[in-house]
Amino acid sequence: DFRDCKFVKSDLRGSSFKEARLSRCNFGEANLAPLMFKNPDGTNRVMPVNMNGVTLRYSVFRNAKLPGIRLKGADLSFADFTGADLRKADLTGTNLNGAIFAGADLEGAMLDPGVDVL
Repeated sequence: DFRDCKFVKSDLRGSSFKEARLSRCNFGEANLAPLMFKNPDGTNRVMPVNMNGVTLRYSVFRNAKLPGIRLKGADLSFADFTGADLRKADLTGTNLNGAIFAGADLEGAMLDPGVDVL
């Protein structure tokens, strides 16, 4: 339960908040990009932020970095993603009621068929 927490400008790369309660949190300008690891054989391993099934009602993600984030089945009601980087984010099965995406980059984001966030 992380309700009402402030994560402004936090580095949360590779974090897992799966099924957590994060209502009314402020993630403004936070970095929730994937964490990159170098394997012993020289290949790269990528660990995206996992927020599948979380509750983010009324949370703020203004200008946050969220490329590749997993938000499958999350409640994003009235969340503010103004100016956020959501490239290749998984937003399938999410509740987007009242969510704000003004100026957000949603290139390659996965959305349910028929969902329009503009």
